[in-house]
Amino acid sequence: MRGVNVQTIIKTIRANSRLFSNSKEPHSSKNMKEFRIGIRRETKNRWECRVPLTPSHVATLKASGNVDFVIQPSARRVFPDHEYERVGATVKDDLSGCDLIMGVKEVPEAEIMPGKQYIFFSHTHKGQPYNMPLLRGIVDKRVSLFDYELLKDPFTGSRLVAFGAYAGYAGMINTLHGLGDRLLTKGYRTPFLVSFFGF
Repeated sequence: MRGVNVQTIIKTIRANSRLFSNSKEPHSSKNMKEFRIGIRRETKNRWECRVPLTPSHVATLKASGNVDFVIQPSARRVFPDHEYERVGATVKDDLSGCDLIMGVKEVPEAEIMPGKQYIFFSHTHKGQPYNMPLLRGIVDKRVSLFDYELLKDPFTGSRLVAFGAYAGYAGMINTLHGLGDRLLTKGYRTPFLVSFFGF
């Protein structure tokens, strides 16, 4: 999320979060409980290595106060686990104690925890048929979903988060890699299976 003001996004989510909306106290750092953010490992496909927050984002948010981080361990993530630990995040599998769980790609419906708050690209707001079971699971489990595609600047209406060209590059790489896999099953070796991700 290069070029995105991560603090603005977290403040927007926090301001709209049901965890704080019923409080009669003003929203100040003195009366807010610590907000715990979980970063999940990506499980949609084996080559996804993007992250919703970099270690430097985590460090900046931690320095702003009242924010803590739990990172699910991942051998594929573009930033190794130890870089998150170095800036004060906890690395562990269990995200059940987190107030907000962040990801990049859709979270498989079976992995959605009831009553939680999530932020990821859900690909549901246009009624995409292939993700309607995910949306149904989110509704049934009473989950609050913040979809990156729908986070907009209140003054300009422009999206706050967009991978744009980078998603296009990733799609091209994934397509060529998939072609390489397919051709390999037919007995043809191609350079498409070689990637800089090490898969």
